[in-house]
Amino acid sequence: MASTKTIWLALLAAALAGCNAPQVRRDEETARFRKELQQQTDRMRLDPAVPLSMQRCEELALENSLDLRVREQQLKIQDDRVRLAFVGFLPKFSAAYDYTDRNNNPDIKFNMPSIPGMPAGGSQSFSFQDKRQESFIV
Repeated sequence: MASTKTIWLALLAAALAGCNAPQVRRDEETARFRKELQQQTDRMRLDPAVPLSMQRCEELALENSLDLRVREQQLKIQDDRVRLAFVGFLPKFSAAYDYTDRNNNPDIKFNMPSIPGMPAGGSQSFSFQDKRQESFIV
C-alpha cells in the first residue's frame, strides 16, 4: 500500500510540474507554403470568386499531374527506341566526292654525262603535266 501511495505522489508531482517541451513554431514553413500556393494559383489563373466546374477541375488535374507527365515522357522514350530499332533494318548509304586539281609544271633539267645512244654532254629536261583527279565513292 505504501508503494502505491508513493507512485501516486510521484505522478501527482510530475503532473503539477508540467511538461516543459519547447513550443514548435513553423512560421517560416507556413510563409513558404503560402507563397508557393499563391504562385501555383497565379500560374493556374484561378479566380477565388468563381466556382470551379467539374470540367475545369479535370483540366487543372491533367495540366498539373506529375504522373501524367512522367508517362508521356516514357512514351516518347519508347517511340525513340522503336525508331532506333527500325534503323538497323534500313539499307545504309554513304557518298563522298573528292576533286583535286594541281596546276604545277615542275621542269627538271640536269646535265648528264655521255650515255651511249645520247648526244655527248647534252642536257636532258623532263616536264610533268598538270594532274587532275576526281573520285566519287558510293
